[in-house]
Amino acid sequence: MGMIAVNGKTYAVEGLLFDKDGTILDFVSMWGPWCEWLLQGYIGRLERLAPGSVSSLGLTPAFLPRLLGTVHQADGRIVDYDRNGPLAMGTLPELFGILSWHAYQAGLSWAEAKELVEACRQEAESQLAKAKPIKALPGLLPLLEAAKAAGIPMAVVTADDTEPAERHLAWMGIRHYFETVVGNDLAERGKPFPDLMELACRRLGVGCGSVAMIGDTNADMRMGRAAGAAVTIGIAPTDEAGVSDVTAGLTDADHVIAGYAEISIRGASDES
Repeated sequence: MGMIAVNGKTYAVEGLLFDKDGTILDFVSMWGPWCEWLLQGYIGRLERLAPGSVSSLGLTPAFLPRLLGTVHQADGRIVDYDRNGPLAMGTLPELFGILSWHAYQAGLSWAEAKELVEACRQEAESQLAKAKPIKALPGLLPLLEAAKAAGIPMAVVTADDTEPAERHLAWMGIRHYFETVVGNDLAERGKPFPDLMELACRRLGVGCGSVAMIGDTNADMRMGRAAGAAVTIGIAPTDEAGVSDVTAGLTDADHVIAGYAEISIRGASDES
């Protein structure tokens, strides 16, 4: 048992659950380049297989942000994302379904569309494995150390699949902090339903009502509420200009923070 304090309130918790993307790791640092590689390959391959389809479908630079929920600079670099969009809240099969549907609309068969998207996925994954463009959110490591020192077990619950999630945490050198990693492939229903959190809590040996859930999307908050979490904490990190949207659509969060410095953790027997 440990204590977590946020925004002047303190909660007794037996476990700490984290979303991965945008919560543990800086979302844009990894998924920005990955999505750029994916979309570049997709547009190029689609135009070769169905000439003229890119323009006829309106897959212009102005439309691309709406495709998966990304924010682009003039040069095409992804610098932000819609916290309530497909890239942030969807599963990988859902993202690939969106791309496959557009390829089907371009005149490819459904089989050809799926093959195109799979080729793009493999290329993006290959580029990602080479570059490993991942960085932790500021203040994460001190928080993990504090939870470890307090004896609070931790887990990751993510819309990503388990194997790549494990790999990303290993790249960051922080896998050892978490007793279990639960990806979307391990449950019948993903976020915002409670299944992932319930499985994580079973693996930790604690009740859902005794854990804190931390995430950057409202799907994380709704999952936490559906499972009966002791507290749901939404994180809205600062952007490149140093500005944080402390609402960020996190309407179901008990608390919204701009960074981990706003959370403190101690053992239940420690002095305040």
